[in-house]
Amino acid sequence: MKKQVEDHIPPHIRAHHDEELREWEQDQTTFLETRATHHILESLPSHNCIVVTGSSGCGKSSNIHHAALHLRDSLEYEIIPVLTGPTDIMNYYNRNKKQVFVVDDIFGKETINTQTLQMWRDYSEKLGKIFGVAETDVRSISDGTVSKISNPRLLISCRLHINKESQFQRIALFTKKVFNLLSPELCLLEAERIHMLHKYLPDDIIDNIKQVKENFDYFPLLCKLSKDKTCEEVEKLFTAPLDSIKTDIITIIDTNKEHFCALVLCILFNDGFDTDWLKLGSVSEKEKKDKLEHIVKEFDIDLSKERHRNSLKAGFSTLHGTYFKLRGTEYRMIHDKIHEMAAVICGQHLTECFMKYATPEFIQDHFILESLTEIQEKDDLIKSCIIDNNYDELEYRDKKKHFYTTPLVESATTGYIDIVQFLIVHVKSDVNKTDSEGRSPLHKASGTGHTAVAKLLLENNADVSQCDVVDESPLYVACKGGHKDTVELLLQNNASVSQCNRHAESPLYAACEGGHTDIVELLRQNNGAVYQCNSYGGSPLYVACEGGHKDTVELLLQNNGYVDGIYSPLFIACDRGHTDIVKLLMPYTDYISLCGEGGDSPLLVACQGGHKDIVELLLQFNADVDADVDADVDEGDDWVGTSPLHAACEGGHTDIVKLLLQYSADVSKCDMFGHSPLQMACKEGHRDTVELLLHNKAAVSPCGLFEKPLLHFACEGGDKDTVELLLQKNADVFECNDIGQSPLYVACAGGHKDTVELLLQNNADVNQCKKNGWSPLFAACEGGHKETVELLLRNNADVNQCKKNGISLLYVACRGGHKETVELLLQNNADVSKCNTDGESPLYVACAGGHKDTVELLLRNNADVSQCNSRGESPLHAIIIILDILNRSSA
Repeated sequence: MKKQVEDHIPPHIRAHHDEELREWEQDQTTFLETRATHHILESLPSHNCIVVTGSSGCGKSSNIHHAALHLRDSLEYEIIPVLTGPTDIMNYYNRNKKQVFVVDDIFGKETINTQTLQMWRDYSEKLGKIFGVAETDVRSISDGTVSKISNPRLLISCRLHINKESQFQRIALFTKKVFNLLSPELCLLEAERIHMLHKYLPDDIIDNIKQVKENFDYFPLLCKLSKDKTCEEVEKLFTAPLDSIKTDIITIIDTNKEHFCALVLCILFNDGFDTDWLKLGSVSEKEKKDKLEHIVKEFDIDLSKERHRNSLKAGFSTLHGTYFKLRGTEYRMIHDKIHEMAAVICGQHLTECFMKYATPEFIQDHFILESLTEIQEKDDLIKSCIIDNNYDELEYRDKKKHFYTTPLVESATTGYIDIVQFLIVHVKSDVNKTDSEGRSPLHKASGTGHTAVAKLLLENNADVSQCDVVDESPLYVACKGGHKDTVELLLQNNASVSQCNRHAESPLYAACEGGHTDIVELLRQNNGAVYQCNSYGGSPLYVACEGGHKDTVELLLQNNGYVDGIYSPLFIACDRGHTDIVKLLMPYTDYISLCGEGGDSPLLVACQGGHKDIVELLLQFNADVDADVDADVDEGDDWVGTSPLHAACEGGHTDIVKLLLQYSADVSKCDMFGHSPLQMACKEGHRDTVELLLHNKAAVSPCGLFEKPLLHFACEGGDKDTVELLLQKNADVFECNDIGQSPLYVACAGGHKDTVELLLQNNADVNQCKKNGWSPLFAACEGGHKETVELLLRNNADVNQCKKNGISLLYVACRGGHKETVELLLQNNADVSKCNTDGESPLYVACAGGHKDTVELLLRNNADVSQCNSRGESPLHAIIIILDILNRSSA
């Protein structure tokens, strides 16, 4: 039966997934949980889609991989790496299984891949239904119990500059919960950096570099590269990392041809290189075989000679761990930043080889054409030969890979007018021949603002209306880039102002998106429609408001460009905090409380963003102060029922809360989960906001679906000042929630030591248990919160208490592998032999979890290695089971 459930994924795809997961698991051996990691894990119960963003090398992928493995190991989720796009989710989603889908670099690395973006857009509605919050998750979200979560999860990593693009922001699902690892709230702390170094380096080297390491965004990558280096090499790496890596690569090139060859093979075989291919006859594909033989000949390596093959294999082995990683039997570059640097440097030494075998994207980004005017007349024939031999070959090769370009397209892109003229006149290049994205030479020249090149192409019969694969015309891309002179030229050559892309976005829309007011006016004078919406209902005015382009907004309003709807200009201006634009819009809108596509009102999003001036302005124009997120509009969203006051309280915007209360906002209104504004302020630890709400007679008793006392929210958030305020207001320190958790239990589960100490000072019962027998001390031990455990023990918590099923404090600490907590419990005379009702001892469960340090500690404290459970299994038996599983998974 189990086999049938797994058959929804083909065996060869599952094998690929398993390879990915083994690589992630290996990376976990050096992974450090940072404050960013904790925030991500804490968001898993309440958010089905999480995006982690930052720069290359800052730990984006490592964190989402860790979160996925956490869901697998804790909640039995199936991990599905998304390899090809949203179709993987459509094909492999199984509503009967708990699944987490993981996407690395969702839209590309350096720039947005428009085809990939379009695929995700096309599936966005279906994805929204899959990753919506179901009723089964509502209670889990409310009481914070991750163990009850079963909905599918989507974890995404994305470069920061791509995340900021408006195209990314328009896919609503991807904007619900975003973690920027470079933000002040989540970036690596000094202590975290030191801990991370300890994962890779000995203490003596760390002591030497503490004073020299800079605050690089890609610090995690530097740690990875520092492994097994000398003290001097590590110091250079952290002082000037890019120079150090470059020097290393140049040294390899100058001193060791086998290492150099291995680097080049790994770069040019971008999908992985298997050293078994070095054996003659092992590669059946002619193209791959020819490529391999051509590359090794550059290094005078003869693959027919065993000694040469073994030397090259040794080169791969030596670079493994510093420049290479292994996935299965194939070597790959260890990181895309290293791949980029090595490719550029090696490409400078083997230009013809890289022109022949590197990807078109790499050639376009890193090979710069010299202008013919810089070459003497006698060299014209040589240049012509280069064009014939290199570029024609490049074009043919790329077509076979479904990615291709032409010499004329590339020359037009870079603006080399003399090369463009040479190609048109002497080579007779087709001026309307496109690259693989459907972009003609005129399209590329227009998009980059090379007006003289565009003029030359038009004079040679370039098609002014020829669009690319997403239906963007030369005029559209010129407007998008803000190239006014090029726009004027195209209009003079009868370019259509009404020719839209596949999303019904006109050239005028593109100009408004970029805030190019002079181009907007030029298009308007040529009958461009200022009111024409795209296929999603977004108008030119909407996108101008979104970007904060005040002058463009003013021009559109003066020319009847106001269009309302689910993509309301007022809504987006309020959401983005553009006060000047909101003031401009107010006289034009009849629906001040018109909600956006998510069902939230302009007032709500302004409160959420902390934009007080906008909130005040909306209230003056009679915005509905209690308008909440409409369930009919945004069915299944976790913001349903949220009022403007909720949003302001959750964000701790006390000045806005005060303003809303002055306009008679309902201080006790609850959302769909039964959360009041006061509860949200308590949970987030906004003491001033809490005090203001209490002063305004906010209800302190639980409301709605779940019975969760106010003090619980504050203890859950761990803000001591807020807890202290509630205690001063006579909050009941003994009152439990609907599943029997006391405030002290909740604080202990979160490891909030200061809050725990405060509760104990206010006579909280240190041994008050849940219905299932779990005490505050149990919660602290399970979480491995050593200092909290120590505090509870000092306050006479019973170290030998057990649950009804016989599980002891020591048992749960051992199960989690919390060595320091285990040591503390043993120092306080915890019974090392106490078993649960199944006869499982602390030693057995530590062995079963693979917690080596904890096992050693228990053995030093006379744990009985022969003590068996009710099935007759000893701790040694548990280890054998683990080894058997590991052996089978690696087979």
